[in-house]
Amino acid sequence: MLNIDNILESLTEKERIILSYLDKRMSLEELIEKTGLEYADISRNLLWLSNKKLINYISKKSNVYVITKLGNIYKKDGLPERRIFNYLKEVGFDSIDNIRDMLGLDEKEVEASIGFLKRNNIINFGIVNGKRVVKLVNEDDKPIKANEDALNNPNNANKDNIELLLKRGLLEKDEKSEIEVELTDLGNEVKEKLSSYNIELIDSLTPEMIINGSWREKKFRRFDIKSIVPKIYGGRKHPLYWVMDQVKEILISMGFRELDGDWVVNTFWNMDSMFIPQNHPARDVQDTFYIEGVSKLPNGLKEKVKQVHENGLDTGSSGYMYEWSEEEARRIVLRSHTTALTFYTFSKGIKIPDKAFTIGRVFRNENPDSMHMPEFHQIEGFVVDNDINIRDMIGYFTEFYSKFGIKDLRFKPTYNPYTQPSLEIYTKYLNRLIEIGNSGMFRPEALRPYDINANVIAWGLALERLASILFKIKDIRELYGSNSSIDFARNYKIQLFG
Repeated sequence: MLNIDNILESLTEKERIILSYLDKRMSLEELIEKTGLEYADISRNLLWLSNKKLINYISKKSNVYVITKLGNIYKKDGLPERRIFNYLKEVGFDSIDNIRDMLGLDEKEVEASIGFLKRNNIINFGIVNGKRVVKLVNEDDKPIKANEDALNNPNNANKDNIELLLKRGLLEKDEKSEIEVELTDLGNEVKEKLSSYNIELIDSLTPEMIINGSWREKKFRRFDIKSIVPKIYGGRKHPLYWVMDQVKEILISMGFRELDGDWVVNTFWNMDSMFIPQNHPARDVQDTFYIEGVSKLPNGLKEKVKQVHENGLDTGSSGYMYEWSEEEARRIVLRSHTTALTFYTFSKGIKIPDKAFTIGRVFRNENPDSMHMPEFHQIEGFVVDNDINIRDMIGYFTEFYSKFGIKDLRFKPTYNPYTQPSLEIYTKYLNRLIEIGNSGMFRPEALRPYDINANVIAWGLALERLASILFKIKDIRELYGSNSSIDFARNYKIQLFG
């Protein structure tokens, strides 16, 4: 059996205030008004009273009327019937067409307003000089004022006026949910005894009480350590950023240095610099996001790139055998791959051997689906060394992905304009193979403008697909954006990999 005295000793000061005013079923708004407490205080203390079985929550739903966009226009400019009434009061009579033109009203609303004024015997139709006109026959505007009042205060208006404004699209019906609270039988017992309970309780122990010993004479409020309280979520790193951090840590531990670069580049760095031809389908607006304007090209380097495209320079290749366009290379884009940063890095000079990586955002004009987004992240990396080859590249992938527990890798030959040989990387996920990266060895034509006389292996790996595998997500859109869940971001489990 519950001990009333124990309950009384557990009440906070604000719980007592609420109980003292709660003598009938009341809404939160009524309690705020009567007690003078803030909404947060009311909500929190009501939750505690509910945990003590002293109150019940009652959910109440009611219809409310909301002014539409058109209704707000008429609220500002005046209802059409009011404007027609005022106009006819000034001129006496006029044709419907002329009324519409003079007042700049919509034909449909003019017809509705004329019909309303006629039904309320404010206007009538007549013939003047052989033309059908509208005449003002009654200056009593009470029916119009009733519509105006309904528009200004729809939730306290006459039902007939509300229905009229609903039909005309000036109001729309909505449902409002309201929470009310009432005392339980136990709550009534506690409240009754509360009025005669005069013992002063304190909530906390202060340093002064300890020093002067006054705490010995005080009675402390009882605390229910089993009481349900709202869960508090602290700040937490987004799951995709957590994966980024793991990738960085692994690559740095493998001896790589990190690079960083711009999202907005010209097509020279995004494509020309790495031997992608100017007629390649990837340059189409269907695939790449172009930005208005042009930018400068690096002198000296652009001449070498031009020659490589046109005739292969001195690589033994014939190039693409077309006339390279500087104008095309100056166009500005949102970078479509992080390889643009790799070749910009080459232009600044690199040491041999060298290893570098970046995790960067890229943009492609793709339709979103479970594995594609128009905006996503790539894990870019390259290794430069004299004797490095494709087997070394596979070894890097094996080592990197094994750190995440991914050991079943498959490789498929593919074509890239700037790498040869080239490999797509796959792994098995959700009973199917999914591509998780593209890679290869840079062609001599891609490296010649930078005077790199060594082998270079490079890759672009899919960050979001890696995250999907780690978090067992079927659709990468669940990671961020409108399809993502705040619960996932709050509760994802940090995984440890060997």
